[in-house]
Amino acid sequence: MSPLTPRRLQQALARRRRRTERLAERRTDLLPHYVFAGHGRGRLNVTLVLRSAKRPTSSTYIRLLSPMSRPAFGRVGLDVVDHKDLWISRRSDVCIVQRTAFDDPVTAQRFVDEARRRGCVVVVDSDDAFSTLDPDHPQYDQQIARAGVLEDVMRRADEVWLSTDDLLRTHGLPNARVVRNTLDLALWRPADEPAATPEPDAPLRMLYMGTTTHDGDLAMLSPVLERLHASRPGAFVVVMVGVAKGLVERPWMHVVKPPSSSYHRFVPWLVEQGPFDVGLSPLLDSPFNRAKSDIKCLDYLALGARPVVSDVEPYRVAELDGFVDRVPEDPQAWLALLERLVDDRVRLRRDAVRDRRAGRDYLASTRSADLTATLLRSRLDALVADRGTPSPRT
Repeated sequence: MSPLTPRRLQQALARRRRRTERLAERRTDLLPHYVFAGHGRGRLNVTLVLRSAKRPTSSTYIRLLSPMSRPAFGRVGLDVVDHKDLWISRRSDVCIVQRTAFDDPVTAQRFVDEARRRGCVVVVDSDDAFSTLDPDHPQYDQQIARAGVLEDVMRRADEVWLSTDDLLRTHGLPNARVVRNTLDLALWRPADEPAATPEPDAPLRMLYMGTTTHDGDLAMLSPVLERLHASRPGAFVVVMVGVAKGLVERPWMHVVKPPSSSYHRFVPWLVEQGPFDVGLSPLLDSPFNRAKSDIKCLDYLALGARPVVSDVEPYRVAELDGFVDRVPEDPQAWLALLERLVDDRVRLRRDAVRDRRAGRDYLASTRSADLTATLLRSRLDALVADRGTPSPRT
């Protein structure tokens, strides 16, 4: 073993300083909506492992960053790393692996081994059933390999957090529990009183949000909207966000492009595009879609829009019964409901203030990131205590 010369010591200290500076930059540049300290004494120190530390996914914000930033979570020190810069600080208490962090089994195994050697708790968080993707799915090739690696890490983890009961059944892991998706209401502007209110008989404003992974869902709905336009031209508009590549715009369609795909920038921008009367979420019934959560319903409620969704497992949440309209996977059923909403838009807008307040109350009382913060902190405290390391509290 080479002796630790003054030069080698200086190089090691320089590497550590650069790494510390890089981690600090991520906390400030990538997470401006949140305030996180680095690893230190008197706090629960978390190493968050992502696919890309420079571009956290919306799932990362919703399921981890938002709850961890809330006062109910308590004092936390955060390092955000990825497979290109995989590093665990000597103060780290917990390592949380987000769903697509690894696609190489060797790297994943070495990471878990190192976390174990350091006495860290290992948690895996996921909100998609990538192992059930159909081979025709546009992301099949890149996601199926990651799914296999993720399963291995899940089996070795101290605990696994999944977003739905269907995911819990799919994985069948004894160390897994459901942690439902919630919203950071500090990021979503209250929708009780929109900045602008349309005239009662103005065209119905509907919102559709979906990435290219939802091409099939949109393909089911598009002919319905064409028929609706043919019978009621000019009576509605659909604002399309994040839609399929090569989409051909139609007279009833208004395509808008977000200035940023980063969740903490996207949400305020989306709120400014409103107000919306209705939020559309068609979802074909498939094993992959069946494991999805009801997050679209929450998004639309936060925007003050009435969710109109497919009658499939993710949206059959009993507590949402009074807030959403569920539609069978039948074009005629979709057409009939949308015709009613377009024709009855004066009443829909008259009731909107009451409905928005009820939706906001539901989110605050039942689906708020503050509630998730309390749950996650209690679980991490218990897991750290089981490993024999006291967990700092405030």
